[in-house]
Amino acid sequence: DAELFVRATDLKPDDLDRYSFVLTVTGPGATAHSAKVQLRLIGEHQVADATAAATAALVLGVPLETVAAALNQATARARWRMELHELPNGAAVINDAYNANPESMAAALRAVAAIGERRRASRPQARTIAVIGDMLELGETSPELHAGIGQLAAELGYDEIVALGEHAQDIVGGAERVGARARIAEVQTVAGSLELQPGDVVLVKASRGLSLDEVADQLVGGEE
Repeated sequence: DAELFVRATDLKPDDLDRYSFVLTVTGPGATAHSAKVQLRLIGEHQVADATAAATAALVLGVPLETVAAALNQATARARWRMELHELPNGAAVINDAYNANPESMAAALRAVAAIGERRRASRPQARTIAVIGDMLELGETSPELHAGIGQLAAELGYDEIVALGEHAQDIVGGAERVGARARIAEVQTVAGSLELQPGDVVLVKASRGLSLDEVADQLVGGEE
């Protein structure tokens, strides 16, 4: 019958946008209990999700230490949705190839651009690379929407923009209209054309029909 207060404080992201925080639990007249959490999931929004999950578990009587340990080990349940792979040479591949639309493509580009900026703080030579392909079923506005994605990637400062699919030229054109360089590649050859260096971060994203998960697998497998 008592109220329970669960808070996440002292939020700190690492250079892959994975947040650590202090999970603190208090109740009326009770001493606060805290535990350190280091998430393996990408994005600040995961902190709110983790705190909500922790609250539900604590209400059911799970000890705080057990809750924190579980959060530390939690990974994405669905494949190919901002799926992070850290390569032995220090590069990182983010496989978000499950699906794509203009909103999710823009969100992924912004998230990975922020990761690239953080990584360059300690590794100035690190590059941010976008391997992006068609967003399917967009109708008559598809060419301009793809051009807009190319332009956004350029404006976000991606060092290399690689476009695939039927709308690859639209993506390249969008990047070029703001003065950036981009290129067209094929699914079968793009992984081999990228020589990933320590600190580089690569976003791989398109609609499921393009099978860009194969590109991500090649990038990850090539470094194992």
